[in-house]
Amino acid sequence: MALVLICCLAAYAPAGAQTPKPSTCDNLDFSRGDFTNWVGRTTVYKPGSFDSNNCNQQNRPTVTCPDGTGPSCNGCYSLPGLQIPMPGACNNCFNPPMNRPGDYYNNIGIFPGRHTLITTSTPDPMTCNNVMTLPPNENICVRLGNGGIGPWGTGVGWEIDYLSYSFTVGPDNQLLTYKYAVVLQDPLRDPNNPAHTDSIRPRFNVYITNDATGELIDPTCGQFEVVYDTTLTGFRECSYNDITGFGGRPFSTVGTAYRAWTTVGVDLRAFIGQPVTITFNTWDCGWGGHFGYAYVTARCDSLGLQVQNCTPGGTVTVTAPEGFAYEWFNGESTRSILLSGVSPGDSVWCTLTSRSGCKTDVGATISPTATNAIFVAQPSPICMNDTVFFDESSYSIYLGNNDSVPIQTWEWDFGDGSTTYAQDTYHVYTTPGTYEAKLIVYTDVGCVDTAKQIIVVDPMPVADFVSPPVCYGDSTHFTDNSVITSGNIQSWSWNLGSNNATSAEQNPVYIYPAPGTYTVTLDVVSETGCPATVTKTLDVLPSPVADFSGYDVCLGDTIYFANNSHPTDPNDPITDWTWSFGDKTSFQNASDPAHVYQKTGTFTVTLSVSTLTGCTDDTSITVNVYSPPQANFTTGPVCVGAPTDFDDLSSSVGGLSNCTWSFGDGATSNTCGDVQHTYPNAGVYTVKLYVAEASGCSDSIVQSVMVNPQPIVCFTDSLADCVPITRDFHDCSSYGGSCFWTLGDGTTSDDCNPVHTYTEPGCYDISLTVTSPAGCTNSLLKECYIEGYPWPTANFDASPLTVSILNPVINFTDKSTPAVKWSWFFGDGDSASVQHPNHTYNDVGTYRVVLAMENQWGCVDTIYKDVEVTPVSSIYVPNAFSPNGDGINDYFRVEYEGFCEIQMFIFDRWGNEIYRTNSFDGWNGKANGGDKIAQEDVYVWVVKARDCQGELWKRIGHVTLIR
Repeated sequence: MALVLICCLAAYAPAGAQTPKPSTCDNLDFSRGDFTNWVGRTTVYKPGSFDSNNCNQQNRPTVTCPDGTGPSCNGCYSLPGLQIPMPGACNNCFNPPMNRPGDYYNNIGIFPGRHTLITTSTPDPMTCNNVMTLPPNENICVRLGNGGIGPWGTGVGWEIDYLSYSFTVGPDNQLLTYKYAVVLQDPLRDPNNPAHTDSIRPRFNVYITNDATGELIDPTCGQFEVVYDTTLTGFRECSYNDITGFGGRPFSTVGTAYRAWTTVGVDLRAFIGQPVTITFNTWDCGWGGHFGYAYVTARCDSLGLQVQNCTPGGTVTVTAPEGFAYEWFNGESTRSILLSGVSPGDSVWCTLTSRSGCKTDVGATISPTATNAIFVAQPSPICMNDTVFFDESSYSIYLGNNDSVPIQTWEWDFGDGSTTYAQDTYHVYTTPGTYEAKLIVYTDVGCVDTAKQIIVVDPMPVADFVSPPVCYGDSTHFTDNSVITSGNIQSWSWNLGSNNATSAEQNPVYIYPAPGTYTVTLDVVSETGCPATVTKTLDVLPSPVADFSGYDVCLGDTIYFANNSHPTDPNDPITDWTWSFGDKTSFQNASDPAHVYQKTGTFTVTLSVSTLTGCTDDTSITVNVYSPPQANFTTGPVCVGAPTDFDDLSSSVGGLSNCTWSFGDGATSNTCGDVQHTYPNAGVYTVKLYVAEASGCSDSIVQSVMVNPQPIVCFTDSLADCVPITRDFHDCSSYGGSCFWTLGDGTTSDDCNPVHTYTEPGCYDISLTVTSPAGCTNSLLKECYIEGYPWPTANFDASPLTVSILNPVINFTDKSTPAVKWSWFFGDGDSASVQHPNHTYNDVGTYRVVLAMENQWGCVDTIYKDVEVTPVSSIYVPNAFSPNGDGINDYFRVEYEGFCEIQMFIFDRWGNEIYRTNSFDGWNGKANGGDKIAQEDVYVWVVKARDCQGELWKRIGHVTLIR
C-alpha cells in the first residue's frame, strides 16, 4: 500500500468529561441527525481514467462469454451464481456499463445509498466483524460510499463519493477533529481482473483547504490519502471466505483491508477569520469490480490544554490529546503526566508530533476547580414510612475558563445505615427520629465536596375506632381508639358511609336510615401533620323476618306449621320463637310446632321471633277447622264387559265439592253421585270412593266388587289352500258353555267342533259366539280365515316336434293359465325355468319334455310331450393339400358324418387313375403305389360312399397338390 499522512492534532476530551460537548461547528458531528451544512456529491470515473492499453499488451486473454457476447479482454467476471459479461471492444474494454451519455455523470447533492447516516453500532461484516459502524462514545456518523451487494451496498459502480463541510475559523473552533474507519477491497488478489495501477485502486481521501486561496492549508498536514497496497501500515486483512461467513456479500471473490476507528486533529490557529473546508471522498476501483468506503464524523473545539486542581498546592493530572508522540516541558513522553506541588497560575505545555512529523505546541495555565454539593429533601414535614425524594443540584466549575466540570460520583448516606450512589434518589425512613443525611460528590479528577441536612422523621399516628353492631333504628356510637407514640392527635375526620354524612367529633353518634353494611373511614392528623387512616365496615342489623305457613284442617286433624322465618344478617341468628294458636294455648321455642284443635271455627295464629342481638319481628295468619263428610256406596255382581252400577250413599254437612272413584283396575271417575263402570277383565276389584267438601275436609270408603269373567273365545289358526278344502274347526275358548259358528259360505253350526268342506275358490269369514254358564257372552270374528285358491292348467307347444341332428333346436311356448313359475325338463338331463325356452339336442333320439307350472298361490299342474331328433349323413371334401411331411395338411382326406363305407379314386389331368382306396384315411399324395410324391398339379377325385342307413352316395371334384 502507498500511504500519505497529514500533520494533525488529535482531539481529546477535557479531564473529567464524560459526554463530549456538541461541536462548535453546527452539525459537523451530524448531531442534528441529517446532512444540514454538508455538501454531497457522487461522480463516475471520467473517460480516459482507465488503462486503455491493448488487450494483448496487457497480456489478458480474449474470450467469448457464455451468453454469446464478446470478445472480452478478460472474459466474464464471475461470482457464485452470477456472471457479468465485460464489454466487447478491446479498445474500450472497461467502459462502465451505465448507459449514460459519455459514460460520465456528476450528481450534486446527497445520494441515497452513497451518503448514509449510521445511528446503530453493529459489526461490519466486510471487516470480519472487527470494526463497529459507530466510533466509541459516539451516537451517529456517516458511511461514505458502500460495498458489496445486498444490505451492505448496491455493487460497484465506478463511483467517487464526496462529503464536504465549510466553516470560518474562530477562537472557539481552532481545533478540527475528524474520525474515520476505512474498508478497501483488494484488487491485486483478484485473478479474474487485469492489473490495477495506483490511479484506479480503491482509496480514501481527506482534504482540508483554505477557501480564500483554494489550496490545502498545508501540503503535509492538510491532506490524508490511503490507497490499497500490501504495505499499508495499521491495516488488517479479511479474506473473502471470512467476509461471507460473517454475512457480507462482496461483488468479487477477494478480501478487504480495513482500518479501525482513528481520530485525527488539525491545528487551525493560523487561519482564524478565514473560511476552510474539510472534504472526505471514497473511490471504487476504476475497473468497476472492487469497492472502497469509509465511516466518518468530525467536530470543532477550542484548542489548548485544560488542567485542573481542586485545592491550591495540590496534585494534578495533565492529559494531552490522543494519537501523537508527546514531549512535555518536564521531559516526560507519556500522554498523561502527574504533577505535584503545583499552584494556581502555574503553566504547563507539550509539543505534539504526528506520525508524519507535523508538530504543534499546546499549553495551559493551572486553575482550581470549585465543587459544591447541594441537595434538597422533600416533602416537609417528613413522616415515618414517607418516601423522601432527594433532589441533587451539585455543580463543579473550572475557574480557568468557567467551564462546567462533570461530577462523576454521588455518595449518599441517609443517617439510618442506608447508602446509595444514584444522582437523584429517594429513601423511606421506617423509624421516627432525627437523622443527618449527607451527600458527597466527586469529580473525575478527585475534587470532593459534602452537603448535610438534618432530617426529622415524625411518628405516624395509628387510626382506630370501634362501633358495635346495632339493630335498625337504634343509635350507633363511634368510639375513637387512635393512638400515637409521641405528641397528640390534633384532628378527626369521619366519613360515616351514608348519605355523605361526616363528622369532626372525636366520638360521634349517628342513626343510619336503613339496615345494611356501611363503610366508615376515620382520618386523623397528628399535631406535626402526619396523617393516618382506618376504614372499617359497620353492620346495621335489620329485624329478622317472622314468617310461617299453616292450612285449614278438619276437626281432629293435626296442623303442622312450617316456620319460614329467617335472619337478615346471617351473623345474627334467630334464637327464640313464641307461638300463640288462637285457642288460648301457646308454645315456646319450637321452630316447627304441630297443634290439634278441639272444636271447629276460625283461629288466629301468631309467631314472634328474636335474634341473638335482640332484634325482633312477629307475624299472624288465620286457620279454619271444619266438620268432615261421610263416604258410602253399594253395587252388585256383573259380567266382564257389561256396565256395573255404583250407587253413591255419601253424606255431607257443607255439600260435596270433589268426588273420586277408583275402580280397582286403574280407571277413575270424578263424578259425585251414581256412576257406571265396565270392567275389561273378570275378578275381584277393590273400589274406593273419596269425597271432599270445599273446605278440604274429606272421607273415603273401600269395598270389594266381584266381576264375572266373559268367555275367552278361541278357535284354531286360519287355512289357505287350493280348493277343495276340508277344515276341522276346534273350539278352544275359556269360560265357555254353548257354541254357535258362522262358517262364511252361508252355513252355520251349533257344534263346538264342526267339520266343513269348501269347493269354490274364495275368502271366507269365520265367527264363533260362546256363552258362559253365568250367561256371559262373547264372540270372535276372523276375516278371511279360510282362503281357497283356484287350480291352474299346464300346457305347451313344441316347434317343431321332430328335428334333424343338423339343426337340433326346438322352441317351446308356454300355454298354461294362470302361471307365475315354470320348470322345464327336456329329457336329456337339461332343464330351464323361463316361460318360453328353446333347447338344442346333442344326439338323435326321442325325448319326453315335462313342464311343471305354478300359479301365484303356489298351486301346481304338470304336462309332458315327446319330441324327436333324426340323424343326417354328410361328406366334406377339401380342394387342396400339401404332402410335404410338415404335419400340416399332409393328407387329402374326406370329412364325413353318418357314413359307414367309402371308395376314393384319383385321376391325373389325362384321366389316368393314379390312386384308389377304401379307407377313410385319404390319399398321401403318392402315385401308383410309389414312394414319391406326385408332381404339383390339379387332380380329379371320385368318391363313392354308403351311409349308415344303407343309402348310396357319389361325388366328383378337383384337388390341387401343392409341394
